[in-house]
Amino acid sequence: MNKKLAGIFAMCALLLTGCQGAKESSKEITPPDTGWGKTVDEVLADWNLDRDQVEIFSETNSAAAIAVDTEATVFGEQTSRVMFQFINLDQTGATGKPVLCEVDITYPDDADMDTVKKEMEKSYGSSQDSITRYELYQSLGDDQLPEYTYKKADQLAVWSGESLKDGIPSDKSTEYETAWEAYQPGLTTDNWENYTEQASMATAVCAYGAEAF
Repeated sequence: MNKKLAGIFAMCALLLTGCQGAKESSKEITPPDTGWGKTVDEVLADWNLDRDQVEIFSETNSAAAIAVDTEATVFGEQTSRVMFQFINLDQTGATGKPVLCEVDITYPDDADMDTVKKEMEKSYGSSQDSITRYELYQSLGDDQLPEYTYKKADQLAVWSGESLKDGIPSDKSTEYETAWEAYQPGLTTDNWENYTEQASMATAVCAYGAEAF
């Protein structure tokens, strides 16, 4: 069985708007049929779903994860599962609620991924040659930025929004760095500038066959 999936990630967009105190996100890379920064119940409402129609893997004041296993058409093809990931920008959980930061879409074996790719291109433009993503976890004992580069291939298309550097006011870089270090493992003053140049507000991938990850 070859895994077929699409993934959309917008942690940087959420952190940026969280610092600004607004509820706006990347307008270039957006999730299907909903929006970044929405709560679990808001996403369910956008998808016309009730809580008893989804699998709730976890839901705390800090984070949440839910899955839609009913057939849904996303990017022109029926899915086998759509996973929504949420995070509270206040990691203490004292204020706020978890909001949408990632969508992972899995397709069945008979899905036409060329159709998915074309529909994603309609939304996000042509695939870029490569993108860099930074995960929010790192291996035990590793103090480096968990950085991964994905390069365009026959069965892998990649997209990214504007760079983080373009979205941060130049006179507030230090303030934003302090806020970011609470979320991004391996981030330091020494690598902050390079990180802002490489990190994107939001990213998306379409992968299948040997390129799926």
